[in-house]
Amino acid sequence: LSNNHIIPTTSRDVRPTILNPNHHLLVETIMPRKATRSSRRRGGNDDEEPQENQRSVAVHVRERQRAVAEREAARLARPAARPKSTLAHADRKKSAVSSTPFGSVPRAVTKNASEGWCGPFSVARQMIAEREETRLEESEQAEATHPLDGEMEALEARKAREAHPSIQWKSSLLSKKDNEDEEKNAASPKKKRKKMPSMYATRKNRAAVGKTDISSLYDLCIDFLVKNFEYVESVGYVDAVIRKRLAHELVARNALEDEALQSLAEPGIESLELVDASGISSSALVACLEKLIPRGLRYLNLDQAGRCFGPKAAELLVELSVSLPANKKLHALAIGGAYLLKDEDSAKLVSGLQTTLQSIEFNACPLLGVGLCKSLRDSKDLNLRELSFEDLNLTNEAWATLCAAATSPFWKGRLESLKLRRMEGLTDDRMQSLLTTPTVLTALDLGLNHLLTDATLSYLRSAPCSVSELQLTGLKNITAAGLEAFFTPVPDMRPPPQLRLLDVGQCDQEAVTDAVLELVLQASSTFWASGLASLNIQGASLLTDASLEKLVATCGQTLQELNVSFCTQLTDQGLGYFVDHCGTQLKRLDLWGLAQITEIFLDGHGRTNDPTLKVSGVWMKRNSVLSIR
Repeated sequence: LSNNHIIPTTSRDVRPTILNPNHHLLVETIMPRKATRSSRRRGGNDDEEPQENQRSVAVHVRERQRAVAEREAARLARPAARPKSTLAHADRKKSAVSSTPFGSVPRAVTKNASEGWCGPFSVARQMIAEREETRLEESEQAEATHPLDGEMEALEARKAREAHPSIQWKSSLLSKKDNEDEEKNAASPKKKRKKMPSMYATRKNRAAVGKTDISSLYDLCIDFLVKNFEYVESVGYVDAVIRKRLAHELVARNALEDEALQSLAEPGIESLELVDASGISSSALVACLEKLIPRGLRYLNLDQAGRCFGPKAAELLVELSVSLPANKKLHALAIGGAYLLKDEDSAKLVSGLQTTLQSIEFNACPLLGVGLCKSLRDSKDLNLRELSFEDLNLTNEAWATLCAAATSPFWKGRLESLKLRRMEGLTDDRMQSLLTTPTVLTALDLGLNHLLTDATLSYLRSAPCSVSELQLTGLKNITAAGLEAFFTPVPDMRPPPQLRLLDVGQCDQEAVTDAVLELVLQASSTFWASGLASLNIQGASLLTDASLEKLVATCGQTLQELNVSFCTQLTDQGLGYFVDHCGTQLKRLDLWGLAQITEIFLDGHGRTNDPTLKVSGVWMKRNSVLSIR
């Protein structure tokens, strides 16, 4: 044989043999035969060496499994408290290793900490034992009654009824017969109960109270005139209310234009009120004013004036004021949305009409500023009684000029109503300057000025004026402490204002509380037959039924309007007691956002069928129109 010559073999247990050239011997390498299943079952020992290797492998595996079992046995045997994680995961919940198949279970807290097994069965036994002990204790306490316990409970119930009489209010829906029927139905479930109408149907019927499908003659006439207004040459000498209604309906149909204005503005009328004059041209308005003012027009109110009231209309009013006598001039002027009206034109208006103008209002006129304020300061014969600025962007110079106008004669002795609503830049310091001078001010509107705080209330409390109408709508920085200080009587200090109208709606939800409203009512009902006539406390989430009871006690015969929208703690009993015990002078009640109010009040109070009481917010129409019952 040649060197390294491979001799093939046919045995599956023998490797190829190689002839060693040095020793000239044939060497075979024999693989150890694996024990077959039959030999393992018989326990045969054909070869000693394979059995030894096989036992050594089994011992190694056995030792490794024993170590794992000893290490994990305690953890797998009982639910234990989660140990401090030593895994690489940030959270043990993400680990595949857990103490139980359902994840780690915290150690149960037991009375006997030395108990060996704290599994689910022992925990359940402990819970059952604790419940049994609690039940026994409650039964013992219930059995241990005092002979006077019933008397004490009756006394406490009587005190609660005296303190809160609204508890005794009963809805007309919950009559004795209805209660008996309900008890019978509950006692006999097989008996077919009476089918109740759906909430949608009941609220729809409630919204139709006081309304009929037959229109009144007045509505029919108004509708006929508006539909055929293009053929109307003159409305004639009708009342100002009818003329205003016609203008409103024309605006709703987008038909108030130049031709309609000529027919609507009849010479000889004393007032012209247009809720939307944006469709009227400047030339048409000037032509109309040339006919109306010499014939006795006293009051001009143009809202959404747009392009119609500009420099030409202002110049016409100034020219007519010079040529006409005092009894022919304007007495009240209200302009809104006139984006063409300049500052100097408004100043000329105030100066030219200062002897007769008693009320002036400018709303959302962007070009007004320093000139208007200077005319108010420098006009010596100004006879203003009502001054209203809303949504005007005044500069610092304009504010300084207006504060200086507070020392003018008209401000001291004539001004009765001041409205500064949604005025950018109105701060507490500027309000202090405006309220320092003694005035005869009775109505003040500071709504939607988000820079005002409790300091303004302090200045108003010490101001030398007697305000009876106060509107603080949307002042988010006013707190309950500030309102309490404003309405609390203090010795050697001016008394709190005796109000007929108070609007603190949309303020901070915790600003108006039961204590604040009690102080308001005490101050407003000092004298006989006096009290609030209008109250808006929208969004006061801390008010309860106790406030409604105090309203009945102090203002039950004077209150005409009440807005308690979004006052979430009011109940059916409180509102029912309020409506039933108020006088018939109550005409309006706003209940928007009161999801807790049910048909127990809405269909159960004493004035359900009274069309003179309008309850808004109880019926949400599909077209999102204001709901009035």
